[in-house]
Amino acid sequence: MFKEILDKLSIASKEAVVDGNKNEFDEFKEYMHIDRYVQGKLEQIVFSSLESDQSQLILISGNVGDGKSHMMSRLHKRFPEKMAKIRVRNDATESNRTNKSWLEELQDFLEPFSDQALAENREKVNHIVAINLGILSSFLDRSENFGRLGEFVKKNGII
Repeated sequence: MFKEILDKLSIASKEAVVDGNKNEFDEFKEYMHIDRYVQGKLEQIVFSSLESDQSQLILISGNVGDGKSHMMSRLHKRFPEKMAKIRVRNDATESNRTNKSWLEELQDFLEPFSDQALAENREKVNHIVAINLGILSSFLDRSENFGRLGEFVKKNGII
């Protein structure tokens, strides 16, 4: 029993990987969770995005291992009704289709926030994407129709 608990704490453990697209919190993960200021801020941002009349894109950015997926999984656990109203992309580098690259899939996911979509003022959507800083930079460099998103990211010192 003790060894099983120690094995869960290993960074190489499958327990170390969390899917931010759904609630993956079991009793052990809940016990090990430490509330952080940034989690509370994220919750506030999610709540206000749902109340807004405009489309909202929430970028959870950081480096590998910073806890982006952990925070998103926690949101799914604590607020399933609210998270059901938000489209989530947990791993921006992952492609779920064999005929599309990660870049194409991310472009599809972010299409409502493209320059054209924003100019057309389309129907309101709420999206959250967890994205590594390097991938965000690469995406903006390689994507032509996301100039406004790129300006926002640079203006706010995200990258």
